[in-house]
Parts: sequence; structure tokens; C-alpha cells
Amino acid sequence: MKTRKPVLRVLAGVLAFACIATAANAPKLNFKFTTINVKGSQETDAYGINNAGVIVGDYIDSSGVMHGLKLVGGKAYNIDDPNGTGGTVCLGINSRVRSWATM
Repeated sequence: MKTRKPVLRVLAGVLAFACIATAANAPKLNFKFTTINVKGSQETDAYGINNAGVIVGDYIDSSGVMHGLKLVGGKAYNIDDPNGTGGTVCLGINSRVRSWATM
């Protein structure tokens, strides 16, 4: 039983060192927050962004209809599912293909 305590202490020390070393090599994350407002909308929501900076989400227009949103370089593009009855919501975007998913 006495030999287990030193072994456990050594293992705990190695584990702590490994965690600290891994954290030291982690890349720094930088975040930039921007307010997104679609002209004439009551509400604008962003749900996804890809590596190219393309943002997707939705907005509610002045008459209360929900539309899908794709924002590229500060320009908003309307996305509407032609078969949708309750509006369109874009929830995610692929980093490779610049595509979007609608509901």
C-alpha cells in the first residue's frame, strides 16, 4: 500500500505536466464581434460562420415573415425555401463549399 502513494503522485505529476504542456501549445483565439442588422428587419439572428467569413442565419422583415440570411462581406442575401410555409432559417454553413442548410 505504501508503494502505491509515490507511484500515484508521480502519475499525477506527469499528467499535470502533460496538461500544462498541451495548454501552452494551444493557438490563441481571437474573436471579433459585429452587430448584424438587415435593413428594414424587426430582428436579425446569426447561427453559423465558416472559415471564409460567410455568415448564415435569419431575419424577420417588417411584415413579420422570416427569411433565411447569407451575409458575405457585409452584403445580405435573402434565402427563401420555395416550399416553406413558416419561413426559412439557415442554421449552418460548410467551410469547404460555401453552402447553407435551410429548414
